Amino acid sequence: MRISLADIEADGPFSAFPGVTRHFAVLSGAGVRLRFADGSQQSLAPGSDPLVFDGAQAPQCDLIDGATRDLNLMLRDGVRGCMLSVPSAPLWLAAWSQRAVFTTGAALLVLPDGGQLPLPAQSLLPALPPGPVRLLDAQGPAFWIGTDASSTT
Repeated sequence: MRISLADIEADGPFSAFPGVTRHFAVLSGAGVRLRFADGSQQSLAPGSDPLVFDGAQAPQCDLIDGATRDLNLMLRDGVRGCMLSVPSAPLWLAAWSQRAVFTTGAALLVLPDGGQLPLPAQSLLPALPPGPVRLLDAQGPAFWIGTDASSTT
C-alpha cells in the first residue's frame, strides 16, 4: 500500500504503474480531466468521489484551471482496498484490517472508546484503532482508507 500527495502543475501523462490499482482524488484547485487510451474521460474536482483505475493505464491529465493537489492510494494486485470521501458512513472501516484517515483541513476524530483526537490540516492517521470511528468538523475534503493485508499474494 502506498498513500501519497501529488501537486500537478502542468498537463501531462500520469506515470504507469503496472500491477497496481490506483485510487485518485482531487484535494484542491479547480480539478483535472483524465483521458484514457480507450477514449473515455473523467473530470474530478474537490468534493468528487475518488476514481479507481488500473495504474497501468497512465491517463493523460489536463488541468481544468491551474495547479491541483491530489491524494493517491496505490495497491498492488491482490490487495483489496478502498478510499471513500467523508462523510461516508464510518462503519465500513470495520471490514478492513488496515484503516486510515486523511484530512485536508483540521478535524476531530472520535475514537471507539469515545475519546477525541484533534487532527491538524493535512493529516494522515495511518493506523486507526479497532472499532467504529467518526470524523467531526472536517474543514475540507477528508477520506477513509481501508486495506486488507490478508488479501496480499
